Amino acid sequence: MEPIIHFNSTSLVKPSTDQGNGSLLRRIDLTPLDLQLLSINYIQFGLLFNKPTPKQLEEELIGNNVIIDHLKDSFSRTLEIFTPLAGRLAITEHQHKTRSFHVDCNNGDGALFIDAAAPGVTVAQILETACVPEVVYSLLPMEGVGNFEGVSKPLLAVQVTELLDGIFIGIAMNHTVADGTVFWHFVNTWSEICRSLSSAGGPSRCQQLLQHVPAIENNWFLDGIEHPIRIPDFVYQGIIVDHEASNSPPKKVRIFHFTKESVAALKAKANAEINGSPASNISISSLQAILAHFWRSITRIKRLGAADIEEAHFTIAMNGRHRLQPPLPEKYFGNAILVGSTIARAGEMLEHGLGWAALQINKN
Repeated sequence: MEPIIHFNSTSLVKPSTDQGNGSLLRRIDLTPLDLQLLSINYIQFGLLFNKPTPKQLEEELIGNNVIIDHLKDSFSRTLEIFTPLAGRLAITEHQHKTRSFHVDCNNGDGALFIDAAAPGVTVAQILETACVPEVVYSLLPMEGVGNFEGVSKPLLAVQVTELLDGIFIGIAMNHTVADGTVFWHFVNTWSEICRSLSSAGGPSRCQQLLQHVPAIENNWFLDGIEHPIRIPDFVYQGIIVDHEASNSPPKKVRIFHFTKESVAALKAKANAEINGSPASNISISSLQAILAHFWRSITRIKRLGAADIEEAHFTIAMNGRHRLQPPLPEKYFGNAILVGSTIARAGEMLEHGLGWAALQINKN
């Protein structure tokens, strides 16, 4: 059978200059918030675009090779700002069978850039299915790779795949090095640099963007925590075992789309239900209303409310930059994920309704 994906080229891309952000910083020691993510996989997201029409390509005097070169050039310039992503994880062996991890910013191997084609895949095949189709996992780089493998694999990878009628840009970032906030900071910066290079006044705009850099430091550790943090060898071996165990056949993934009207209706319903209660001075947000709707729906499907003593747990990851004391910089480079958890008796939650469930989330 002919493979779905054809790989045209694979290359390692380095920052456009060696004077990038953090170029004087040789290493970044991993914090406790970083280290807890060693056993899980890379962050992965994809961006799907319709392919330019032949007329558009003719008007712009560009072809697929030009698009790839443009993306790769802007990718290199973006790495100049996010220098550590061109490096690798490094392990230092210590006495008493312990080891520590850090980001080696001076490792010049670079980030991975893959040019691929899937001429038999259409945009509709990706968008018009209830669950995420299997082919999508072939469009995302670093599939199944654990964060601890960053000692030998790129910390950042991009795969640009030309579909029959579209272009899919898959991006993967080592989660031990950075969180989702950094991920989207990188993607948005790359997008702006890419556009600026192809517009009037592009070079000057690009130089302005190079000034909006993430806060790359090696001194964010709580008082009393010595670094680098050393972990026992058996813990490291356990990380590898945990990762292998978690790489079982993937579960089906479904993405739910809510219209603007549906979100507004859920928010209005949640706030109306708590109106007149002791919490009537609290305003339920759109996000809290949607999360409460999911929480109640899953609880009902699992039939947890059959016995009132059964508990329904709701956990969400949050950006902790502004929640920590003292707060971290808004553009802090690293992991600043805090976990919020809400627990309620399943029967009570289903009895009280959407507003009550949203209020429990609001309290936490």
